[in-house]
Amino acid sequence: MRIKLHILLVLLLLPLVVRAQSFVNVSKMAAANDSARVSLLTCAPGTSLYRLYGHTALRVREAKGTTDYAYNYGLFSLNQSGFIVKFILGLTDYSVSRESLALFGYEFANEQMPVTEQYLNLTPAEVAHVARWQNQIFEQNKYERHTYPVQGFEGMDTLIADKPDWTYRYNFLYDNCTTRAVEAIKAALKANGETLVFPNLSRDKSVMSQRDMIHEFTRNSPWYEFGQDLLLGPEVDRKFNAEDQLRYNFLPTYALRIFDAAQIRGRDGQLRPLVVAKAPLLPIESVAQQKATPLSPIVFFGTLFAFCLLLTFGQWRARKGNPIAQRAWRIWTLSFDTVLLVGLSLVGVLLTIMIGWSEHPAVGTNYLISIFNPVLLLLLLSLYLPSAVAFRKAMAALAMVGVLGYFITFFFGNQQFPLPTVPIALMLLVRSGMIAYTSYDIVWRIV
Repeated sequence: MRIKLHILLVLLLLPLVVRAQSFVNVSKMAAANDSARVSLLTCAPGTSLYRLYGHTALRVREAKGTTDYAYNYGLFSLNQSGFIVKFILGLTDYSVSRESLALFGYEFANEQMPVTEQYLNLTPAEVAHVARWQNQIFEQNKYERHTYPVQGFEGMDTLIADKPDWTYRYNFLYDNCTTRAVEAIKAALKANGETLVFPNLSRDKSVMSQRDMIHEFTRNSPWYEFGQDLLLGPEVDRKFNAEDQLRYNFLPTYALRIFDAAQIRGRDGQLRPLVVAKAPLLPIESVAQQKATPLSPIVFFGTLFAFCLLLTFGQWRARKGNPIAQRAWRIWTLSFDTVLLVGLSLVGVLLTIMIGWSEHPAVGTNYLISIFNPVLLLLLLSLYLPSAVAFRKAMAALAMVGVLGYFITFFFGNQQFPLPTVPIALMLLVRSGMIAYTSYDIVWRIV
């Protein structure tokens, strides 16, 4: 019953979009109501992690409104076998749905994610090409149809959602819901001898990396941003100007902005705007974004580094003290070193898996492996081996070399390291330096 009420609300709200339009040529919209048209639907960022970047879909409306579907390439299931492992390895498959516009609107209205519609200035042949491009998936594959009878304006209506037995290999940067929609439009233009051009962007001298784009949407989720920055390598740190960014429009909001600036060069060389009108699909307000937690990664690891300095200083002062004090400090430092090295090693194992086996883009090279490395487990092991003095010193020295490599890359390399890794690297430097200098044989002295 709840879903029917929400869908009815969407049906009631859809005709009101004209009241909330931002810049709309009303006469062109009225004319478009009687003809087939294609629109780009851009959903604002939400509060869930998988909604942080927003969403993109295509709306294809047949002439006289005989059918009005949204094509959504963002379908996935957390219940599929081995989803987490597949996601880590970049083996996640997504699918597409063809659903009545009201159903699409219901989903995002329910999550208070405003949807902006850009009416595209395509020819009838180009509109037909986009429709064929989308529908061929359903024509060439079996699909499951779900129906939802609801009360419409003129009696009962039936909304549908088609889900085909078809998937594509999801790629966060280069093959997602946004890139699929954009490529469908580009293909329709190309098939009819037309191209997208951006004459106004040549004057824009700003540069931006893909990591910069991502950070625009993760600033209120610092721990998620930190974790993502640990995994993404230098590929996302290449700088692009405004025109180059057109090839990397993997984020919904950026695709919307790019389409606003785009023009179509016809066969005769004449230019016309790609977006003929733009309006909110639903006049709703977005949910307030959650505030960033005060305990951010930089605060947490900065505080931990201060504790590390105090701990190391106490150990240094106690080295010539009474045996009881020495034993107490050795217990504390061994505990700290164990937690630190286990943590760095586990992250290193994850990075090694991502570098060696993951199909995700931008993870095949990652210089953070210099401080997050599984080899640090050997340094930890040496702390518990009474006779491994030389080996312990060698592993501590190797850890310090890794920290040196980290700072060389931090200042002179082509990968932007997340700032919270600085106190982490300093902790590793301080503790491995202390181990190499003192080569303290903790375990048997404690016992």
